[in-house]
Amino acid sequence: MRTSRLATVVPLLFFLGACGSVSSTTGAGGSSGGTGTTSTGGTAGGVGAAGTTGAGGVGSVGAGGTTGAGGTTGAAGAVGGVGGSLAGSGGVGTGGSAGMAGGAGSPGTGGQGGAAGLSGSAGTGGGAASCGNLIDDMESGDGFICMGSGRMGYWYTYIDAATGSAIAPLPTTKPATPSATSPTRGDSHWAMHASGTFSSYAGIGCVLDATLGGTKQSYNAAGFTGVHFWAHGTAGMKLVLQAIGDETTGNGGTCTTTCYGSEYTLPGLSSSAWTEYMVPFTSVTGGTVSLMPSDLWSIEFDPVTPGPFDIWIDDLSFY
Repeated sequence: MRTSRLATVVPLLFFLGACGSVSSTTGAGGSSGGTGTTSTGGTAGGVGAAGTTGAGGVGSVGAGGTTGAGGTTGAAGAVGGVGGSLAGSGGVGTGGSAGMAGGAGSPGTGGQGGAAGLSGSAGTGGGAASCGNLIDDMESGDGFICMGSGRMGYWYTYIDAATGSAIAPLPTTKPATPSATSPTRGDSHWAMHASGTFSSYAGIGCVLDATLGGTKQSYNAAGFTGVHFWAHGTAGMKLVLQAIGDETTGNGGTCTTTCYGSEYTLPGLSSSAWTEYMVPFTSVTGGTVSLMPSDLWSIEFDPVTPGPFDIWIDDLSFY
């Protein structure tokens, strides 16, 4: 757009210059040409070189007043000035700085907050080899054992059907969920807890390879030496390990007669202070079938003396 206007101005100046030269053929004395020097005013008006061209045309004019018309050429120089202003208006290109709004793309870095979602990968803690020796530290608070290393299961309670026998949590509550650790112990926040009164049997335990409502299976613990845990309670306590041959057919086992697991009574159990136990498989005996760690069904904890009881278990693992 700017080029076309200049193209228009230049021919106009050329034309006016030509007219000046015609006047010089008819003009009178050169002294009148002196007044023609007022065309220098055109020099002031014209920023463009075209104004200079007009001055050149005046120099060649010997005539008088007609040359003064060349001063009008100076006005044409003012047109050149307009052209300059148009060029200046090109400066509105600074509006291109609005392109800096592209910087708004930087909020995309906020999307990096999504990377925090990678913490969700922590949920893979139930991975194939994530549990190691740990069976359950109860810290999930949901009543399920650590799922991994070939194990998955949940906690449950049981009680005889005698009049007056009762247990909490109820046997119908599956999974049985942990309680706040009492008394406090190290970094532990949750522990399994069962209480009530019984006549012949009661307790709390966990299966090692089963889902809620699913088929129970035995777990191969032959690579371990025994079971490790912390405990305290009243009415005594015994560790009971069940194999498939100790479970009734109604529970998915193979036992069809009197069925009971292998046992080990915990020595030195405190009613209020946590005691650590490491019980080798070889010390757990007396079940319907001889205990075979390669055929481990469940791990249970029973009160010993009939009547009121209160038992606590924490940080259960193999060793």
